[in-house]
Amino acid sequence: MNVESDRLSNLSDDLIHKILSYIDTKQAIKTSILSSRWKNTWKSIPHLVFSSHDHNSILEFSESVNRVLLSRNHEIDLSYVKLSFYEKVSQAFLKTVMNYSFLHNVQKMTIICSHNERHREFPLSLFSSQSLKDLTLIGLHFYIKITSSWDLLALATLHLESVFVPEENAIKFGGLFSKCPNLKSLSLTTCRVDGRNGFTISHSNLSNLTLKNGGIIAKMPIPM
Repeated sequence: MNVESDRLSNLSDDLIHKILSYIDTKQAIKTSILSSRWKNTWKSIPHLVFSSHDHNSILEFSESVNRVLLSRNHEIDLSYVKLSFYEKVSQAFLKTVMNYSFLHNVQKMTIICSHNERHREFPLSLFSSQSLKDLTLIGLHFYIKITSSWDLLALATLHLESVFVPEENAIKFGGLFSKCPNLKSLSLTTCRVDGRNGFTISHSNLSNLTLKNGGIIAKMPIPM
């Protein structure tokens, strides 16, 4: 009796990872039932995509993310991490995700957050990485409050959306990028700076600047 070969089990790791890159991590884990070959493959995918929309509560979401991080193959570096949460999460949870991502040399990160507070200060002190090259930080239905800078030596592309800088920190806003020496592309969308005299950003390597839908006055020296 001829038995058809298991094509799923015969796929290479690179191809399986490519397939799983089109779905979020929760769905990727479910593919482990497809084949014995796929049972643990999700543990070595180089990208993680988490959304609280896929869970019944923010506590369930946090616990699920923590379980994934503990179960993952820790020898595999990360190329991309996307974290989307639509209720308030704890600082400890954010610190866990950030530390794990940076410890595994993440290259690109997207964080989308939303809750019912008008201005929510994001713990920028958690951003300290020598590998991160591309960062997107988005606030939905509220402004992310920024009062300090981050330390991202490799960062080349930065997109901030719905960011709020209070008046007492407006003058220092330019210093936000002082520890990002390789920053080349900066995009500010729907950002609000409350400084009476606006603010100045001066960065020797910045070559691409985009400002959209914001109450911003900026003087940007772009080297030619």
